[in-house]
Amino acid sequence: MLNWSKIFLEWLVNKIPEGTRLGKNDVLLANIVLRVNREATSKGLRPVLLSAIKQIHPLDRGPAAKKMRERVEIFRKHKEEIVRDGHISTQKLNEFAPSITLIRTVFYQDYFVAFEGNSRVAALQEVFEGERDITVDVEVLTLPKDSPMLKDISQLRKRYGLE
Repeated sequence: MLNWSKIFLEWLVNKIPEGTRLGKNDVLLANIVLRVNREATSKGLRPVLLSAIKQIHPLDRGPAAKKMRERVEIFRKHKEEIVRDGHISTQKLNEFAPSITLIRTVFYQDYFVAFEGNSRVAALQEVFEGERDITVDVEVLTLPKDSPMLKDISQLRKRYGLE
């Protein structure tokens, strides 16, 4: 329990400086995350191709970018092991890059959009850029097929310049 308390406290401290730079996109992002959690009809942990995951927002703020760079270095140290296994389990992910949440995604068109765990996804994708068959455990939340959330996620990614 102490370890998770430490991780949560570190996460909270890293988020405080970002609070002063919140903009309209951040409000839209928060709204989407709340609505995805409320509207999901199911959720489950499953392995997905790392190359099939896209971020919902960029990592362009100091603390998030710094954390991502730290994670890149950690994953580089374990690259051979991960490539050999071909898969990053939840246990390995928590061992290498602990966080208070899983990598959480929704499926959209032909890819998964990560709305939690963006710095872990970005770090993994940087380190394993040429490895097309690496899979990672993510939580996939399923939205109703007629949910306006999918359009909202796409529009937010466009606002961030990711589509």
